[in-house]
Amino acid sequence: MLKRLDNTAQAVKQPAYEVSDDGREIFVDLPGCKKEDISIELGEGGRLSISAKRVLGGNEKEYGVVLTLTNRNYAVDTENLKYDDGVLHIPVNEIKPEVKKLVIR
Repeated sequence: MLKRLDNTAQAVKQPAYEVSDDGREIFVDLPGCKKEDISIELGEGGRLSISAKRVLGGNEKEYGVVLTLTNRNYAVDTENLKYDDGVLHIPVNEIKPEVKKLVIR
């Protein structure tokens, strides 16, 4: 995939990612990126967009991935995101469905 930046085409690399065996955490490899150069957006329908930039020796590399949580009973734990040793840790929590009693009028 190519992305145009400042009239210069640069490759956007999709980072490797993995989901824990229990499905409760997503790990995204972003080697050499600084925490402040990582952008995470959570959209409707469980859409999770992650992008990052890395500058090394004057060369800039961009990473980008869009993940979708297909099980609507789970949501990203936005309070406990971590970035450690080049790996972004994204915890995912189970949402307990709210049961409402409906009134017939």
